[in-house]
Amino acid sequence: MSRRVKRHTSISARLMLNVLLIMGIVMFALNLTVAVTMRTTYYNKVTDYLGSLALSYDRVQANSAAEFDSQVHQLAEEFPFKSQVEVQFCDNEGDVIVSTSGFLPLGENYGNKKVGDSGFVTWTGNLSTGERVMAVSSNISGNYGERLGSVRCIASLERVDSRLLVTAFAVGMVSLVVLAFTMLLSKIYAQSIVKPIKEVSSV
Repeated sequence: MSRRVKRHTSISARLMLNVLLIMGIVMFALNLTVAVTMRTTYYNKVTDYLGSLALSYDRVQANSAAEFDSQVHQLAEEFPFKSQVEVQFCDNEGDVIVSTSGFLPLGENYGNKKVGDSGFVTWTGNLSTGERVMAVSSNISGNYGERLGSVRCIASLERVDSRLLVTAFAVGMVSLVVLAFTMLLSKIYAQSIVKPIKEVSSV
């Protein structure tokens, strides 16, 4: 009699384990897909915004390095979104001439600081302070199309990453609730299968 009970219990346990294993794999894959999709979507929005901002400075009214220097200082002074985005105007060597933050960055490496012939560079990484940022750079041309320098638009990703973390936590909590509910249903389902077997075995 005890062997039959153990056999029935084993069948019930295996059914529950198989259902939970399948649901666990499905929920993990779903969570991973949601996390990657949301990160890509948010980061692409930041890239598009910074890219459009950088391209708005693709040409300045200047014919020489001196005129370019004067022009970008004026543009930095008049930039209206200093609390949201930092804009750096650089020479052809990638060295910063002026920044809307009012400070020249020292020792910061934004990937390849020279834009070069590609005309457009995107970099995501951590500054020396540990802050995670995205930087989009684009060339700046003068009156006759000659390349005078570049502009680098920088935005912090801390708020974006925090929002992604909160979303991932919420999705994870929902997944745990779903798994708990699945465990309950699988237990009921297993019992509904094992009970008739017990009745037949007891005859």
